[in-house]
Amino acid sequence: MQKWQGYLRWLLIVLGIASVAVVLYTGWVVIVGYTTGVFPDPDRTGFSTLKLTANQQTIPQSKTLWDWLDLLLIPAVLAIGGFLLTRSALQLQERREEAARKLEERRIEETRKIEEQRIEEARKLEEQRIQEARNLEEQRAQEAGLNAYLDQMTQLVLDKGLRTSQPDDEVRSLVRARSLTVLRGLDGDRKASVVQFLYEAGLIGGIKQSESEPELIPAIVSLVQANLERANLTGVNLQGANLQRTNLEEVNFIGANLEWANLQGTRLFMGILQVANLQGANLKEAILFMTDLQGAELQGANLQGAYLQKAKLQSANLEGANLQGTVLQEAYLEGVNLERANLQGVNLQEADLHGVNLTGAILQGADLRKAKLTSCTVTREQLAQAKSLEGAILPFDM
Repeated sequence: MQKWQGYLRWLLIVLGIASVAVVLYTGWVVIVGYTTGVFPDPDRTGFSTLKLTANQQTIPQSKTLWDWLDLLLIPAVLAIGGFLLTRSALQLQERREEAARKLEERRIEETRKIEEQRIEEARKLEEQRIQEARNLEEQRAQEAGLNAYLDQMTQLVLDKGLRTSQPDDEVRSLVRARSLTVLRGLDGDRKASVVQFLYEAGLIGGIKQSESEPELIPAIVSLVQANLERANLTGVNLQGANLQRTNLEEVNFIGANLEWANLQGTRLFMGILQVANLQGANLKEAILFMTDLQGAELQGANLQGAYLQKAKLQSANLEGANLQGTVLQEAYLEGVNLERANLQGVNLQEADLHGVNLTGAILQGADLRKAKLTSCTVTREQLAQAKSLEGAILPFDM
């Protein structure tokens, strides 16, 4: 293609030179003719009348300017026409080549993008494969660690007399250290397996049913500061279990039985305890920020000093619960039962208490600023004990 383009360029140059030469030659002839006095002669210019002989015959004239111009006109026209046609063909060829070049560039760009996309997809697949391999290896390691731990604990319980050991015995410290170490490296389901094993082995407390009040079994192994974050303990039975000051952030206790359990000082931040049984449980000073306790049974539970800001307590039963000094700011309390609950000094600022049953509840020193108390069951005498009712929406006029 470039070879033919070169030929066309040379042809265009030759025709251009020829056209210029014709024009220059014609001009030169005219100038010379006038300067020499040839063209002013009518006979030379062709503007004279025909000359006749005596016999009235035309006398032949010599070549005039028009004759020469006639001879030169056709080549000049052809030269100019050829020049224009050649230039037009060359421009058309250039446009075609430009279009072909752009098409090729677009094709190359699309090919490049496709190749980059293929490489990116291959990279992502490889990363996904590597991640899956890592996850599988991690799962295997966790399973192996869990099995080794359970085997070791079983041996300590059966062969080393762990249940009958004394509080100061070395075996208890060993079990505690081993348990805390293992829990740090396990996922939620395997953490639940460890907790269930320890509970069923009678190592973290429990409960003995009696005719009067249930008798708590003291814990042999302390799990204080144990990492049980995101443990999946849905529906488990941990009656009377001692989980004091453990990390239970984002734990799943949906439907779990935690009756009389010791959860004092635990971190239940954003935990899920929907419809859990927490009757008589010790939640003193527990952190329950944004914890979901909807429908939970908390009758007689000790929540003294607990932090329940933005906690979800809709339809929960807190009858007779001790909430003295509890922070319930911005908590969701719609439909909760607080009958005979101790709310002395409780912070209930901006709390939604719509439809709450406060029959017999102690509100002495409670902060009810901007609280919503519409349709709740409460008396004027009870509200009169409150520290502040500023901005509160009351069910009646005080």
